[in-house]
Amino acid sequence: MSPKRVELLPYVVGRGHYDTPNSPRDPFDHGSAYLGGVGADLKYGVTSNLTLDATVNPDFGQVDLDPAFVNLTAFEVQLEEKRPFFVEGGNIFGFAGNGGGLARLSDRPQFFYSRRIGQPPQGEVTSDGQFSDIPTNSTILGAAKLSGKRASGWSIGILDALTAREWATVADTTTNLRHRDEVEPLTNYFVGRLKRDLRHGNTTLGLVATAVNRDLDTPALNMLGSAAYTGGVDFFHRWGHHTYTLAASLGGSYIQGDTLALQEAQLSSSRYYQRPDAGRFSYDPHRTSLAGNWSVGGEFASPGFEVNDLGFQERVDRISAAVAGRRRWSRPGKTFQHAVVEVSHGRGWNYDGDPIQGKVRMYAFGQFRNFWIAELATTYSGGAIDDRLTRGGPLARKPPSWSATADAYTDDRKKMSAYAFAAVTHDTAGGWSLEILPKLTLRPSSAVSLSLAPEYFTGRSAAQYVRRVSDAFATATDGARYVFAELIEHEISATLHVNATFSPTLSFQLYAQPFTFTGAYRGFKELQARQTFTFNTYGRDNGSTVTPGDPAVCGGAGPAQCSGVDPDGAGPAPEFALYNPDFRTRSLSVKAVWRWEYRPGSTIFFAWTHSRSGYFPYDASFDVVRDLGRELLHDRPTNVLLVKFNYWLSL
Repeated sequence: MSPKRVELLPYVVGRGHYDTPNSPRDPFDHGSAYLGGVGADLKYGVTSNLTLDATVNPDFGQVDLDPAFVNLTAFEVQLEEKRPFFVEGGNIFGFAGNGGGLARLSDRPQFFYSRRIGQPPQGEVTSDGQFSDIPTNSTILGAAKLSGKRASGWSIGILDALTAREWATVADTTTNLRHRDEVEPLTNYFVGRLKRDLRHGNTTLGLVATAVNRDLDTPALNMLGSAAYTGGVDFFHRWGHHTYTLAASLGGSYIQGDTLALQEAQLSSSRYYQRPDAGRFSYDPHRTSLAGNWSVGGEFASPGFEVNDLGFQERVDRISAAVAGRRRWSRPGKTFQHAVVEVSHGRGWNYDGDPIQGKVRMYAFGQFRNFWIAELATTYSGGAIDDRLTRGGPLARKPPSWSATADAYTDDRKKMSAYAFAAVTHDTAGGWSLEILPKLTLRPSSAVSLSLAPEYFTGRSAAQYVRRVSDAFATATDGARYVFAELIEHEISATLHVNATFSPTLSFQLYAQPFTFTGAYRGFKELQARQTFTFNTYGRDNGSTVTPGDPAVCGGAGPAQCSGVDPDGAGPAPEFALYNPDFRTRSLSVKAVWRWEYRPGSTIFFAWTHSRSGYFPYDASFDVVRDLGRELLHDRPTNVLLVKFNYWLSL
């Protein structure tokens, strides 16, 4: 008999903020409890291997928190999906694998990225006011998912979700007025996946389609597309006793909306249509639609390809090719249970034919006779054209570099196991980085496990983008000065996990992560000429001068906050303000969840979330004792308490 379950999920959320000494009073900071709402989940076994899941106003309060991070790149950070509704059966929606698992040249677009559903509102507050209350996530009004694999070899995945229109409330304490600004439209998300396995899974054919439709009724949200569609086909074939594989995929995308939305898409870091030296495409402010295509058979992504409305991608405008060879030892020997060695070489070009990547990679994996595991990877990247360094400006270059990573695991069946990871990079311009991550896991009994993973990262970037300054006299870089600096980074964090099972019906989970990061910008400079990685340093080259706190351009900001930069001294170029981008940040995230199964199949969750953070501009001092010690307790905390009931109805 197929499993059939109905879960009723009422939950109450109490939310409180606690003032710290001398903190400004937020009118939205009431510290009171309120009813969070009522939701329901349905899980219905259509057949023994095909399941229908539905949810109304779901809550994911028992889910692990996202790790803290600082992102200084031009691209979005992809976060792991942890919500049960999207994790269960989520592998069915995967599209366009490479079949053999060999190293690939570049990150491929992901047609379905479930974190888009319920994401933070994308609009901004437009009303004037000192304080604003903006929802942290979009409310999922309802979602349904049909997923499973039939014995005949057909796999099916269909998901549809509707998220609510979200509003931000803005308060002006001087006039005692409040305003509401719409920051996220009513949005429907759809994804469908169909796949057929043949020859016992050695041959696979598949289709995928996604659609996003937004109900845009306010001009403030016209920077979002009204509709976005993608579709694709993929093929995989394996033969010769799993010796050879062939994988190919082809996809397309289409987005439409107001001219403002298409301007945003064209100017995004995925494509940078505004680049002055682009030849195969150009920026069109009047465009109302955009289409593109992508393939993994020959690995290309055209400049107009866009899947970020419901998928995930970093850059397009690329053509890639790679060759790889792998040697596998599957029979146990004197040293290894099994081992793998792989060597690959990849090249990449943009659609103008500029060589943007060339690298050689070696990877080795081995599992020892005592079940320990070790991995090592080294990569050498030759110098190439960099069409992303100037963030939409002219082409530059990237220096040759190399990197190495190594990690090792002990036998995780033991009461104590360990993991260690290390990574190091270096380039010929003097940039480097070092990352170290040890992890220790203790299992004093089958019912208790505890793990602690401290992490340290430090590095120096030779050219971190700071800003663009228009200047007609900067003829060598197409009428603008592209300002960079050396960036020195320090980061320390630690992740603690505790899992305890007190009985078959009672368990406890704890997650905690303190985090601190500093970014120090030194040696401000500008790109000297197109297609180079050479710079003029301010205060040293080209007669340039730097005047801390220059009242002519800094507008009253002090010398620690702003400097006036004259890029050519006595020359005709105008002076401009350069604000100090130094900063440090810290945070603490804690989540504790009690789970009680008060009757078979029915559970109660008690979840407590505690978070606090601090951000300090103009200060890049690195002091772990200060930022992860008593000063962390001065930051204003937020506490959320959730009580969630599941009730099983066996039909």
